[in-house]
Amino acid sequence: MTTKSHRTKSRKGPANKRIPKSVKEARAGLIPSEETDALSPLRYSDKELAILDEALNTAETILKPLLRFYGADQLSEAFKQHVQIHLYEELSNVEAHGHRNENSEEEPKPTAYDELLSLAELIGAGNTEFDALERNATEVLKRVRRLR
Repeated sequence: MTTKSHRTKSRKGPANKRIPKSVKEARAGLIPSEETDALSPLRYSDKELAILDEALNTAETILKPLLRFYGADQLSEAFKQHVQIHLYEELSNVEAHGHRNENSEEEPKPTAYDELLSLAELIGAGNTEFDALERNATEVLKRVRRLR
């Protein structure tokens, strides 16, 4: 008795198909509707929405290097889980004593984002001490590059 060898054709599964932008937006809750709006704990003003968008844009920029290792869905889920675990506690600490660390006496080191914002504020205020700005910018860039 002989057995036949069955070869299956290589098929592209759903993971290889491009997901339409509208589907991605719907999954992410980006398509506004009365249903999704009702789930929001806040009614956003334009200014509040702009702040939330800027926080999201910053997170996307910082997370971009991880896209080399993880797909967008996997990275998005990992970040959402991380936020659900840590954001409330850290915002509660900020609310209570002005910074994210639990111990009110233990000030955290500034993040790269904090340092970049500080440099931008110095420049915006008309700081003309170029050498000091250049040194600060060089140090911040070194730190940002280590994150990538």
